[in-house]
Amino acid sequence: MSKIIKEGILLNGQQIFEANKKLEEYSILGKGSKEKQNEVFTAEDRQSDSTIESLYNLLKIERVYLTNKRSKGIYEKEKNRVKIMSIVGKLGVIGFFEDEQMYLKPHEALLLIEMNRLEVTYDTVTISVEQAYSIFLTSKCELSLEDYIVYSYISRIGYIIIIHDPEVDKEKFKLLEERKKVSKEDEMIWCILMQKLNMPYSKETIESNYDLYVKTKSDMDKSAAIISGQDTDNDNMEVDNAKHDNSNEPPNKKFKPNALEEDNNFLDILKTELEYLSYRQIFNKFSYVTRKTFSEFEYDKVRNLKFTFDVFLPKMHFKRTEHLSNYRIIVLRSNEEFPSNVELQRLRENQSYEVPIIIAVVSESLSVHFSICTFK
Repeated sequence: MSKIIKEGILLNGQQIFEANKKLEEYSILGKGSKEKQNEVFTAEDRQSDSTIESLYNLLKIERVYLTNKRSKGIYEKEKNRVKIMSIVGKLGVIGFFEDEQMYLKPHEALLLIEMNRLEVTYDTVTISVEQAYSIFLTSKCELSLEDYIVYSYISRIGYIIIIHDPEVDKEKFKLLEERKKVSKEDEMIWCILMQKLNMPYSKETIESNYDLYVKTKSDMDKSAAIISGQDTDNDNMEVDNAKHDNSNEPPNKKFKPNALEEDNNFLDILKTELEYLSYRQIFNKFSYVTRKTFSEFEYDKVRNLKFTFDVFLPKMHFKRTEHLSNYRIIVLRSNEEFPSNVELQRLRENQSYEVPIIIAVVSESLSVHFSICTFK
């Protein structure tokens, strides 16, 4: 098990270097020699056992760290969560608040412990990585070991991943749909306000409703001048002069920025390139099989699979209550049957809003294989 260096007992430079080097150079590799054809299953079993043993040995390696570089937390066994006592740096998009106190779920705490960013105590004893696996991945935890392997991998490569909750997902989508019912006039006012404040705004909204943009901006300028007590006669003359400028131009080009001009579309020009034409010929040779519709009787005969995670693309200002997931993940063990077309169709119909489905199969050696399913 990992040892904790007590206060007053420090490692020298050589010991720190050797400890870090041992951890960095450790790799999990399947061991075993080539076997004959009739012994292929035996070879796979040996390789799985060897890989699991290597992972166990990796968890037992001593970690060297500075205590003032890690956040600290206390494990609350009764509620199966970690109470955060102090934070060092940013913990990312994890955790939840209750009575203004931050808590972590077991799998979130385990990931931070593995990344050497969190120190958790349990009954005044600091939990090692090896102990964290046995404590946090129990029957009380929402995730199994296979689920956690997928969660850890997706998190480490930079994506935002949370446990799927169909009810929360449905309410979030409903709320966002309600927000879309804002009138175009009100939406344009907000765009102009954000533009004046040099804050991010929807350029697509302005470009697709440019006449409304010109009218709304003119009305807002007049209102601002009246409120401030300024004379609006000069402003009105400038607006009128602007309307009569460029009288020689065709009507459809007045009051439009260059970005909106659709003549000589760049994409249309690219479609004449030889490389594009050659790819087009290749794709035209593909044949597509249309998926049939399924009856309720067929649905009754299949498993009722459920999503495990929602995955979001990395965002600077991510909010769980506002952003919709970009992918959904189902986690399966290697001994579980791969989903059939009927099962995938049922999953698709159970979504509050449709996104690509990723199937993550975790093998006995804890390696993960991903398959993505899209629908048209």
